[in-house]
Amino acid sequence: MAKFKIKDPDTDEEVELELDMREIDIARDETHTNEIKVNDEYTLFLKYPSINEFIKIVGMNNDDPLVNYFVMISCLDTLASEDEVHSFKDYSDEDIEAFMDSLGGDVIRGITLFFETMPKIRKELPYTNSEGKEQTFVVEGTRSFFT
Repeated sequence: MAKFKIKDPDTDEEVELELDMREIDIARDETHTNEIKVNDEYTLFLKYPSINEFIKIVGMNNDDPLVNYFVMISCLDTLASEDEVHSFKDYSDEDIEAFMDSLGGDVIRGITLFFETMPKIRKELPYTNSEGKEQTFVVEGTRSFFT
């Protein structure tokens, strides 16, 4: 069980909630894919961040514009054609930056869609505020659980 406080959006009062970690759901989107067609020859394959990358991400300031970029590059896995496979772990930061700069809008949208549709930890916690109004606090995504 995890106990924590939130601020009610209507009353600004602190409300103590309790979360049974055994009741957490994983929300899955059926359209989720880790494959993004770059062009007729190459497909980009994405991966989920490692635990070390995840720890760095959680510790970053959400207002920092580099957070999204770091998250994107931490999820680059391979670039493959029928004849060859390039693993991003074998390339320098400069090479990866040049690759990212070369990507078109469709590929960037595909990467964004990967993040928007990836499985998420989700739990709705109903409560009643001091004015008697039924409210629901939604805990969603890993950042909600670790910040």
